[in-house]
This record gives sequence, structure tokens and C-alpha cells, in this order.
Amino acid sequence: MSDYDWTRDIRIDPNNILKSMWQQTDLFAKYAKVFADCQSRKLSLSRKIKLLESDIELEIRQDPSNFGIEDVKEAAIKAAVQQDRRIREIGDELEEVQKGLNVWTQAIAGMEHRRSMLKYMTELISKNVWSVPDFIEQHKLDKTRTKLSESDHLKQLDETFKNKEKING
Repeated sequence: MSDYDWTRDIRIDPNNILKSMWQQTDLFAKYAKVFADCQSRKLSLSRKIKLLESDIELEIRQDPSNFGIEDVKEAAIKAAVQQDRRIREIGDELEEVQKGLNVWTQAIAGMEHRRSMLKYMTELISKNVWSVPDFIEQHKLDKTRTKLSESDHLKQLDETFKNKEKING
């Protein structure tokens, strides 16, 4: 399921918000489909278990000795149904589907959060609110005053960043 790396897909590229906005609908649809498929599979397995339980219950009532039951009582029948290998196998599969459903639920929530962040970022940009780390802004000022070459400017920026990390780190 490498196409479904939701931890990657919920990220926003701050350098290309427009691209992130265009991707939002497709990403949401992609994960909504997987979520819906998971829900459908869970419903199908739940129905299958109920039908199988009633079939096994009927089998027990028709021939209780096959299930090791001597005295046919409701409690004994329910216990035998739950212990049946077929019920346990479908139950295990249902648990796995539920785990997947839990993950996809969080992926959908992440996509909703991503949508909200894109909206918020767009509002900030439309109001001309920008945020750039202060050391980058300072280097822009320094570069215009001292007229550094691009490579020297990058070296100086790198050194300043490393120094800031040492001080803060």
C-alpha cells in the first residue's frame, strides 16, 4: 500500500501552497474511498458472522453430540458457537479490518486538518501576513549591504544557522 502513505500525504508544501490546494481534493477522495471500502468490509464480515452463528446454532440443535454437548441449554449453545473455529477466524479478520478502519479514520481526520491549514494559510497570505525565520531576514539585509556572491551568502547563512543551533540547542 505504498500509494497510501497518509503520513506523507497530509503534509503541506509551504513553498507551493497552490499545488497542495490542488492535491487536497484528490487526496481526500483517495482516503475516503479506502475508508468506505474498509467500512463496507467490516459490515460484510459482521453479517457473515451473524449468519454463521445462526447456522452453527442450528447444527448444534440438530446434533449436539457433534459439538460435545450433552445437555442442550442456551448458555452451552452460545459458548459452543463462540468457540467454533469458523467464527474465530472471521472474528480475527474482523479485528484486522477494524484496526485498518481506525487508521483510515485518523487519515481522514488528518486530511480534514490539512484542509483547515490550507484555508488558514491562504487567509494569512491574502492578508499579507508572512513568517520567515529572523536569521534569514537578517541575512537578506546583510547581503544587500555587503553585496556578497551567492555562494558566499549561502556559506554565511549556513554558518549563522549552525551558530543559532549551537546557542539554542
